[in-house]
Amino acid sequence: MEGIFCQKKKNMLFYKQYHSFYSLCSLFTSTMITQKIKTNAAISYFFLGWIFLLARNNANFQDPFVKEHAKIATKGHALFLVGYIVYSHFLSTFFYQTIPFINMSIDRVIDLVVFTILTGFILFGAYRASKGEILSTTEQAILVDTNATIFTYDSATETERVMLFLSYVPFIGISIARKYNNIITTVGANISTLFIICYGLSIIFLGFNSFSMIFLFLYILLVVYLGVRFFFSNHCRLPGFFKYIPALDTLWSMMRVIPKYLIQIFLVSTGKKETLHLKLLFEEMQASDIRLQETMRTYFTDKNIAFSPYLIFLPFINLIFLPKLFLSRTTQYVMAIGQ
Repeated sequence: MEGIFCQKKKNMLFYKQYHSFYSLCSLFTSTMITQKIKTNAAISYFFLGWIFLLARNNANFQDPFVKEHAKIATKGHALFLVGYIVYSHFLSTFFYQTIPFINMSIDRVIDLVVFTILTGFILFGAYRASKGEILSTTEQAILVDTNATIFTYDSATETERVMLFLSYVPFIGISIARKYNNIITTVGANISTLFIICYGLSIIFLGFNSFSMIFLFLYILLVVYLGVRFFFSNHCRLPGFFKYIPALDTLWSMMRVIPKYLIQIFLVSTGKKETLHLKLLFEEMQASDIRLQETMRTYFTDKNIAFSPYLIFLPFINLIFLPKLFLSRTTQYVMAIGQ
């Protein structure tokens, strides 16, 4: 698969987006933005952006500065509206528990946080518009995700496309990503692992209810959609934020780092330590894991074993392997035999 698959950054698309944005900025700076234009752009954040975009015959709303802010406002309001409807109708019932100290339900706290974020978005956007400013290139990149990657597989065989699809199936994805290593399978293994962890936690704390059913249905829908893409398309677009989805080994390292970091916080609070270094602890943990793996590869070199290694996992039958612990402790199965 390594010889078939290739990945490329969206350089041309990024250039077009940047070029259009640069041209737009040049237009703003080369023309005088009147107070009326600034006011119209600021008003668009008060749930009027979509009306300004539809009012194509009104010259007051066709200025590029007004249209750009109207687009940003409309996207933000639409995202809030869809998200809040989904939460209030399907998820809010799971957060009716009351927080003891503030005598307020978790659902009410979430509502306050969401509406506070919406208010901040409106005020911040209106302020930038009234000052005659627009989002910077970096802020634009966050919204349009210019770091997205296009992964092409136009010459992939049917078997290889099936492997891409299976990398998003929980448990199987980890094995697929190790055997067929590329950006698609790696992201698939990370997403499927994260789904299993979140789904397991939801069942443990909330039980198997409508929330878990909706969660499972959405993931199945995602896998089906990706399957269709892998079989009937020759490229796949990966949003830039996918690279922040942690792998299983990263999650395992972080779980072991957190207790050490809490100890550091205690030492700092008691004056026995002066600084905190979460990143340093994480890097040291990963380096320790790498050294352990290299040591095991060097030491456990004997692969010879009298019986099929699959029998190690069968209770009582696996007792036949106990003599191997005394005859040779360099076999790669020694840890499984000891367990």
